[in-house]
Amino acid sequence: MPENNKSIIIFTASLGLFLLGLLGASRSGLLGSWEFDSLYLNRWLVSSENTSDSMHGAEQTTKTLVKDSQVAVVVEQGGVYGGKPFHIEHWIKVKLSNQDKNRYDSMLQSLKFLSFTEEGQNSMQTFFEKLSESQKELSRIWYFGDSQIEGDRITSEIRRIFQSQYGGSGIGYVPLSNPATYGVLEIDETQNSQWRKLNCFRDKKKFKWFGPSGQAFVANSSRPNEFSGFGLKITKSIKYQKLLIQALPDSLSELQWRRPKDSTWKMAKKSIRSKFLQEFVVSDTPIIGKINFRYRAINPVVYGYSIDAGTKGIQIDNMGIRGHSGDGLNNINSSLLSEESQRQNVSLVVLHFGNNMVPYIKTDGSQEKWVKNIFRNILSKYQSCCPDVSILLIGPGDMGFRSGSEMKSYESCKLLNRWLQEVAQEKNVSFFDFYGFMLDGGGILEWQKKGLASLDGHLSPSGQKIFARALTRELNGARACYLLSTRTE
Repeated sequence: MPENNKSIIIFTASLGLFLLGLLGASRSGLLGSWEFDSLYLNRWLVSSENTSDSMHGAEQTTKTLVKDSQVAVVVEQGGVYGGKPFHIEHWIKVKLSNQDKNRYDSMLQSLKFLSFTEEGQNSMQTFFEKLSESQKELSRIWYFGDSQIEGDRITSEIRRIFQSQYGGSGIGYVPLSNPATYGVLEIDETQNSQWRKLNCFRDKKKFKWFGPSGQAFVANSSRPNEFSGFGLKITKSIKYQKLLIQALPDSLSELQWRRPKDSTWKMAKKSIRSKFLQEFVVSDTPIIGKINFRYRAINPVVYGYSIDAGTKGIQIDNMGIRGHSGDGLNNINSSLLSEESQRQNVSLVVLHFGNNMVPYIKTDGSQEKWVKNIFRNILSKYQSCCPDVSILLIGPGDMGFRSGSEMKSYESCKLLNRWLQEVAQEKNVSFFDFYGFMLDGGGILEWQKKGLASLDGHLSPSGQKIFARALTRELNGARACYLLSTRTE
């Protein structure tokens, strides 16, 4: 063997032995309280120790890494999906006392399905701090998703819980018409049938002026010299403060409204106007019952209603679009998102997608790059447009299908969920493991048996409440961790 090849082999072997020894010393605590802080190295170390592919019986452990005035608590969820444990480091600026470290460790272990980042761009810091300011100002959550949330499914319960805890009222954004019922509204379908509903993934080639929700409503015909209209009925169960209508600037020159008992039409007051959005204030006090609207315009484009709170508390806008996998969000004007997220004081953007992809994902992993790039692009867009807003990605829930007389769960759910987890970690945003949550309750077949979900993964009203309560519970738990880690004596 040539002498230079021998030297290379000897050097490589020596280096390998040195690194193995160093890693062993670190893992044994021989290097003190500081351990390797490389996320990728820690992933490798953890992966080498956990190879189970089942959620059931999985062990969750934490370890604390300390250096100078910084602390990192690493949550290692063993036995998760394809032998890849879920792993994330939570770095804290303020050094905790030993007592607080133990409390923090215990609190983190109670978070079974939420991984979160506490600081940095799009971390949960903004959301947690806005919750603390809820008695002084109104902040919003933009919750994007597919038919799993359309018609205020899931979000109605999340909103109810958060508003009971942090204040606020109303139901936020409501599209001009909706195939799913909100339960607390009645849409005037006779009048609203004159409007064509467009969204950012189905109609992206023929329209570009979508609202913040990714939707827009365009009149089927224009009669500039005649009044046309739309309407809705608000039930007594809605507690709110003001009613607004959002439209494309200059598409409605005037907007009038009245209740059936009114003898005259009232003019809606133009409020804010930007390059991308015009808002009309219908009323600053609650209106209950049927309300008719009329307008004259050439090319009207309306985004929808905002049934809103006053100046304090939390609001959740449901941005559900049926059949959507999230990629259509890239067709919403970035300047509009940037401007409106600031004006509306958005504290959290939730992206809840994946189930529409599940039946089409190949289980051989060949589509991993394609899927990950879709979600990288979505996250990159909102990170760019909303740099000071917290971002939470929610993966797909479990789904099933019939094979002859047998019902089975899609194997692709597990694969897609892991890919989204990895993209969330890569982009440093928080992640809620919806799939793991359903598996913890027995999976889709058990959920269907109990009447909590249909086989296609859509949650029943009872299932929606269970999911919403788990999500809000873990978000509040993460906030408690954050408040402990940032408190000053």
